[in-house]
Amino acid sequence: MTLARIGSGAIVCVAAVTLISAGCAADGALSQVSLRPQCATDDTMCLSQGLNAPIAAGSSLPLHIDIHFAGASAPAFALRSANTDVFNVSGATLDAQVDGVAALLVTTEDGNSVLDFIHLFVKTPDALHLERVDPDRRSTFNDEVELVVGDSVTLVAVLANGAQALLGDVETDWHAEGDALSILRTGILTQREIRARNPGETTLLVTAAGLSSSLTIRVLP
Repeated sequence: MTLARIGSGAIVCVAAVTLISAGCAADGALSQVSLRPQCATDDTMCLSQGLNAPIAAGSSLPLHIDIHFAGASAPAFALRSANTDVFNVSGATLDAQVDGVAALLVTTEDGNSVLDFIHLFVKTPDALHLERVDPDRRSTFNDEVELVVGDSVTLVAVLANGAQALLGDVETDWHAEGDALSILRTGILTQREIRARNPGETTLLVTAAGLSSSLTIRVLP
């Protein structure tokens, strides 16, 4: 098992669940900690999504964790996986391994006491989808999209199992033939800004975790 010391942060909104369900932060079974994915401050969808889906096998999921004891200061604490075959813990990041469910344990720093725990699911992705990122929502595309020279669109690659989008970050590769587009990093591992440079048509190909997704992009003058 892996132990990792992390700090505490500001209290955030909490949804009282044990097996992860909907939005915001999720409480542990003993209501001593709350957890949510680490998100950019302007990533509204990430902030609102919370831990409401399984984690993709092969991905990493950085967590923001709050520990709160009524009338007491938060002790130094550590994270450990109850089953490292399902996921490991490194710092405040979970590294998902294989399909399964395991408890994430929040213990005292010496590991002698369990402060709280929460069950997390891991699933193997079987699809990769491209979604458009807007300030307050994400939307899917059909098979093609049109842009005007100078326009840009921000896309995110989302791993899925069946119809269910999965949590977690993986390395992604983005490629388009020709000079119609520029592909720019945004600081988020699975996200790119696609900027229309020259008139023409090209296919944007994105690969991740052994899966791929493509989108035809037509740039108009």
